[in-house]
Amino acid sequence: MGKVCYNTLTFTKVNSVGKDILHAVFSKEYRGRPFNLFDKFAQVEARYNEFKLLHEKQSLPKLSTYSSWKGHQIRLFFLYLACPLFHSFLPKSPYTVIQQFVEGTLCISKNSISDSDIETAIVQYKLFSLGINSWGDEFMNINEHNIVHLPEQVRRTGPLWTTSGFHTESDVGEIVKSKLFIQCFD
Repeated sequence: MGKVCYNTLTFTKVNSVGKDILHAVFSKEYRGRPFNLFDKFAQVEARYNEFKLLHEKQSLPKLSTYSSWKGHQIRLFFLYLACPLFHSFLPKSPYTVIQQFVEGTLCISKNSISDSDIETAIVQYKLFSLGINSWGDEFMNINEHNIVHLPEQVRRTGPLWTTSGFHTESDVGEIVKSKLFIQCFD
């Protein structure tokens, strides 16, 4: 019997970890911990609002609504904004943990991924896993565990974007909102 290769929505894993990090960094629940910016939220939000995306059609989502961000908004934040934003607010150790997550994700989000990219992602996600564990046991959950296995899954199935269903879901959402779709059911 040959190997069984299953395909899951790999972006879901990235989004889940991103949501966990955002919750840890911004929620009142972890106030006072080195990685938490709840008391500096107004300053962080002011800096965030200064950012402009040159390559995106839409504006940035409001930082205050982070808990209801969609997957593409979470990825946008982490792939382009998290490191420059958090650099001046977080101490070195928590910042490095987030940086490792971002670096690992960037390596496996490209259109073309080399073996070197996979190996870099493996190292970065392992370091991320060790670092996030230092934030507290509650942060070493199934999301953070699964992210360690993501580079190997990408090696088997291709870049994250090739195994994500979110672009299809977005297309369906646009069709449903369109006048043409509505006219079909009038």
